[in-house]
Amino acid sequence: MMAYTIRICKATGEPELFFYDGSELTVYSHVGQHAAASVDYLRGSTRPARTAAEIQACTDLARGWLALPAADGTKWVQVSRLARGGAL
Repeated sequence: MMAYTIRICKATGEPELFFYDGSELTVYSHVGQHAAASVDYLRGSTRPARTAAEIQACTDLARGWLALPAADGTKWVQVSRLARGGAL
């Protein structure tokens, strides 16, 4: 099982999905785009969704992400906070 969380980018207002695979924090914003992310970026450059439109945009991003085929059969679960030994 892999945990993920979705936050709003402060600079763009767009949702970003974050997950930690045990070795690297990754950010995903749309099909075909994902990259390594830092904890500092997660904490300082994003925020929780606040409005109904932001929440809907986060839901739409998660649906798109979850619709992608997981080659390894990973099951995903949304959490409010990611944890890496309690550090994130």
